[in-house]
Amino acid sequence: MGLLSTFDEEENFWNVYPQFKIMGLYKDLYKKDPVHSSKIMWAIAFLCDPSESNIYRNIPEDEKMQVLATDFLEDSKFSWEDYLEEIHQFKQMALSQAERSLVTWNETMAMRDKEVKNLYKMALKSGDLDAIKTLDSILANTAKFYADYEKVAKAYKEELNKLGRGGKIQSLSSSNEI
Repeated sequence: MGLLSTFDEEENFWNVYPQFKIMGLYKDLYKKDPVHSSKIMWAIAFLCDPSESNIYRNIPEDEKMQVLATDFLEDSKFSWEDYLEEIHQFKQMALSQAERSLVTWNETMAMRDKEVKNLYKMALKSGDLDAIKTLDSILANTAKFYADYEKVAKAYKEELNKLGRGGKIQSLSSSNEI
């Protein structure tokens, strides 16, 4: 499991996770405005983290960005593009490889589902039998995609099971390995 162990957005992010202030990218963000930047960091955490304690984890990324901007940051015009570097670095620092893979798979599957559905509607509406045949083939491969996704999700769950209270790695005896 990654760096975060709690999502208490009422707390100042920098006080809960002071190690983020060390890195230049985040140090600069913090120095500009410690209060507002805390809210932005919580929004980035909610955007990126796949853990069960993240209430936004199951929302597709584009929708999640809009919900976080409007409801959490209370700024419907919030520009996520201004924070792409911080988002990328957050994923690298705060998420384990299993978590990053799970996030990628979740995003990919959501995009795929949405596009296949839209393409299928258009093909049915236009009566394009070749497109329908191709889309049927794509849909038939969905089970393979989900099987691969399940492998990634299993690796993530195994990683979680190795962790003890507070996200710390359990001893071999605590994890029943010896």
